[in-house]
Amino acid sequence: MSIMSTRKDGLISYDDFIHKMDANIRHRQSMINNSVEEALFKKVSDCLHYSGESLYSALQSADYDESGSILKDDLSRVFKRIGLSTIEPNLPRIMEIGGVTPNQEKIDIISFS
Repeated sequence: MSIMSTRKDGLISYDDFIHKMDANIRHRQSMINNSVEEALFKKVSDCLHYSGESLYSALQSADYDESGSILKDDLSRVFKRIGLSTIEPNLPRIMEIGGVTPNQEKIDIISFS
């Protein structure tokens, strides 16, 4: 951790101020992301509990060619089917946590669930 340089009048340099603000923003964003993830996965869990399905079985319902994978575009339909109708804004983060890369077209059901 760097020590901020201050002048005798207690003021900090512009660069130190920007560095401190960037660190603060990154910390706050991390805290918010954690809270959002917790709430999101609690909601997914509640929906799965209510629907009586596991994530694995919900994903299998979209495996039309029985290959053990689904198309990335079908993921939002799976979540809507279990009761999450407004999943799109959080879908990129869910896919990232599930190990899906942005250019990946198919999602392996076992590894994702």
